[in-house]
Order: sequence, then structure tokens, then C-alpha cells
Amino acid sequence: MRYSLPCLVTLWLMIFSVNGYGQRIWSNVSLNRSSVYLGQPVQVTIEVYTSTWFTTGIDPGNIQVEGAFTVYFRPVSTSIQDNGKTYAGVQLIYHVFPHRSGDITFPSLNLTVQSPPEGQFKGVERTLSTDEKPIRVKPIPADFSSDQWLVATGLSIADKHPENVTEVKTGDVWTRSITRTAYGTVAELIPPLAWDSIPGVSQYPSRSQVQSHKTKTAIYATRTETMRYLFTEEGDVTIPAKTIYWFHPSREKLYKKTLKEITLKVLPNPDLGMVKSIRDSLNIQSAREAVAAQSEDQPISIFGLTLPQFITVVIISMITIWMIIKSLWRTVLYFQNRRKQYLNSERYYFSRLKKAIQSKEVKAIENALYGWLDHLSINEPSATYLAEVTGLQELTAEVQKLHRSLTENEPSVSLTPAIWTKARKAYFDIDTQPPTTDWINP
Repeated sequence: MRYSLPCLVTLWLMIFSVNGYGQRIWSNVSLNRSSVYLGQPVQVTIEVYTSTWFTTGIDPGNIQVEGAFTVYFRPVSTSIQDNGKTYAGVQLIYHVFPHRSGDITFPSLNLTVQSPPEGQFKGVERTLSTDEKPIRVKPIPADFSSDQWLVATGLSIADKHPENVTEVKTGDVWTRSITRTAYGTVAELIPPLAWDSIPGVSQYPSRSQVQSHKTKTAIYATRTETMRYLFTEEGDVTIPAKTIYWFHPSREKLYKKTLKEITLKVLPNPDLGMVKSIRDSLNIQSAREAVAAQSEDQPISIFGLTLPQFITVVIISMITIWMIIKSLWRTVLYFQNRRKQYLNSERYYFSRLKKAIQSKEVKAIENALYGWLDHLSINEPSATYLAEVTGLQELTAEVQKLHRSLTENEPSVSLTPAIWTKARKAYFDIDTQPPTTDWINP
């Protein structure tokens, strides 16, 4: 085919214009692997090269891959040699984490770059289009369930619970938190733990805490799950061992770590009546946490507070009320115990004696007197002996008067309470043991 000179000049000018006066600029997209397991990351490298240089950075924007999570890491400056010429380049590195099996596609991109033509210094904006890249996502192997499958280059586990606790009481709440730190993955791909049900134990899970952490060259994620155990029955309780698996993608090997079982002895609790209140409180708290999780993306205002703030106030109020109730209950038990001690004390029986003396009834005085002497820790529980050891003549006269009334079957006798109070004080003054003081006023 023959061309005229004007046609050749026009074609040469068109080529010269498109190539930016001899400038060469192009893009490329590559994958480190095209077939992966569910959750296994694919490194996507977007490369852009120019025969001059870039006057601005390259920003592909937020890349969405249907069926996968996409994490942008960093731009890397690079260069290549071709036929003795150096080309400046930029590599944009992404990790794609598939969350569903089947074929997914890293989409075609329109990259806007600025680079000056050969012999110039002012950048010219250009748009480069990349090819889409298919990725085959293999399903979880048949031997594993979705709640066991985790792809990671490493896994560390922190198991936090009360240390050196082998005995608890019914009504006690025992809290266990398990934190998994998985390397080379995102938090959304760490499956929730499956908690085994335990007879005689009510379980109340807290809302999981998940977070992804990214450095310039790596990513890792944490998931913390907390379970509260409420012991409702006596006996030995075994919290089963828990095995956690993960699949190393480059080694194509399955690893596991096992948390040992924990055995506790549940003892009886005299305050078992409080178990229902504790259970109700934990149920309400769990329900609040569930509502907070569902409404996280829908801010709701209650009394001028957001829903999380309102729930926090409610939980704090409930905890405060529970602490007040618990404190009041302990106070009631304390005073009941003190009252019980008082009703079995020498002081209480002496007060009964004084009331009987005031009533002047002989039989009542006799019963109260020997009840008091039995609690006085006296060597010989008799009024005559008390008069002898105290040396009080007026007490001797009181004892003789009471003895005469008993002998003659008189229904009443007039005694003086002050003399008996004086005798009690005199006895304690000569006794080596002071009177008990662990009492309260009835």
C-alpha cells in the first residue's frame, strides 16, 4: 500500500501526539495467586510505569470487590530497565480476602495519572484502563465447618479468667475472656467461638470485640469474646477444653491450639435467694448488648442520649442498684447475725432477769435468774455462790428473800434491780474475763 507524503505526515503527528512526544506510559495488574481457599488473601499489585516521571500520586480510590474484603497497603516506588532505558514506576499493593466461595473478579480500573511528556516538565493528566482479573475461590474443605475455618499465617490466644480459683459458690458469676489474634487476615473473617453448654451453669455471652490492625506491610486482627458463667447447682463443674484451628495459606497446613479444661467445685451458698436477681440482671444486660449490636448503625436518641449511651447509663444504674441491694442484704444478714449473738449473750439474759424482777413474779424471776447464771460462766451457777464471791451483803439479803418466797410458794416477791446490777458489775470486776461486747441493742 502506497501513501502520499501529506498522509504520512498526518499519521506521524497522530502517533507523536498519542505517545506524548515519544513518551511511553502503561499500567499492569498482577495477582500472586489466582486460586485460593475461602478467606485466603490474594495480593493484587497494580503497576504504572512512565518513561519520564509522575508529578502527582496515584489514587485508585476505594476499590470494591464483590464477595471479598479489600485492604490497601501502600504505594511502592520502583523502576525497570528496558533496552537501556529506565522507566519510573509505582506499585499499589492490595490484599483481597474472599468471604464467599465461587468466582470473584478484581474489577477493571480507570487510573488517572499525571506525567510530563518527554522534554517537558509540566505533568499531563492521562487515564489508563486496566484489565479485570478473575479469582477462583475454593470452598471450605469438607472436613471443616464454617465455625472452625480460619485462614491465618499465625495465631495467638489469650485466655483470661480468675486464676487459682478452684472453688466457687452457687450464685457466683465466673467470667472468662478469650482473645484471638490472627495474623494475615481481617477481623470479619475470624469466626465466633462456639461455647459448650454445661449442666448446672447458666451462660451469658457478652458482645464480641473485633478490630483489624494494619501496618505498612502487614495486617492482623483481634477478636475478644467473653462468657459469664452463673453457677446454679452444687457439685463439680468442668468447663470443657476448647480446640481452635487455623489454616496456614502458604504452607497449606492445618494448625491447632487447645485450651485445657477447667474444673471447679461449686459449694452451697446461704444467699441462694439472690441467684434469681443475678440471673435477671445478666439477662437484661445481655439483651441490652444485643440491642446495641443490632442498632449500631442506626443512631437512636433516648432522653437526649444515643442508644449506646442510654444502654451504658442503664447498665451502670442496674449495677449500682444491684450493689446497693447486695450491700443492704449483707447489712440485713449482719444485723441478723448480731441479733442472734445478742439473744444468746449474758447481757440479754441479764436484761430478762431485770424485767422479771420488775414483774415481781417469783417463777419468772427464778427462770430468768438461772438462765442468766447459765450464761455468766460462773463456777457454780447459783445466786448464793454469786453473793459469796462478790461479798455484797445486800445481794445476800435479796437471795434469802427470793429463797423464802420460793419455799413458801409465794406468787410474788419484791427485789431491787439496782442491787443485781451492782452484783453483776462486782463479779466482772473480780473475774479475769471481761463481759462480752459483741451485741447490739434489740
